[in-house]
Amino acid sequence: GYWGKSVVSDAFGIHVTETTECTKCQFHYPSHKFTRFFHMVPFEAWREAWRQSGGSDMPEVLLKRTYHREYRHCQKCSKQEDVEFEVRHCIEKDRPPPGCFTLLVQWLGGDVSSHDIATLLSLMPLTMDISLVVSNLDTPTHYRLRCMICLYGQHFITIAFNPTVFQWVQYDDGKVTALGGWDGVVDKLKKGRFQPEVCFYEKVPAPNQGW
Repeated sequence: GYWGKSVVSDAFGIHVTETTECTKCQFHYPSHKFTRFFHMVPFEAWREAWRQSGGSDMPEVLLKRTYHREYRHCQKCSKQEDVEFEVRHCIEKDRPPPGCFTLLVQWLGGDVSSHDIATLLSLMPLTMDISLVVSNLDTPTHYRLRCMICLYGQHFITIAFNPTVFQWVQYDDGKVTALGGWDGVVDKLKKGRFQPEVCFYEKVPAPNQGW
């Protein structure tokens, strides 16, 4: 069921009804409702979806395609072999989208190449329309990237946009470093091979809103 009303739920919770359908025999599993606090995507699956699209699809569409596909046994048509299921998430109309959309990126390991970092950053939009990610939002609902928690080895840093100084800033334990614009963030992550793992997007009232 849904998470009760709270500060956390209002800030991060997306209240959805999930339906699952076998793409081979169209068998429908019973739907269920829950509150989703993050959108988790494996980097390799996201990259493969991008490759299969020829690089033409929007990042949000690739996110939806990655998240809304899973492979497992079907109790009706395939009890021995995995088949493809389509998973749909429909947001509850009486529960508005939260103030923050959280994206969790799964990596296979803690030692990735600068090329993989660059690929992820090319896929990860600075402004995201989640009406392209969930199944039933009728109007564009835009969020902008505000903060990332990044991993290097066994160490975490935070990179966040600071509206007071109007630039991105790195927080590394007690050390604070100004990175400037987004190009400075990309350069820092690629050179340091910092892996974005938790990305926080802030809801904005309109698309293409400046910083």
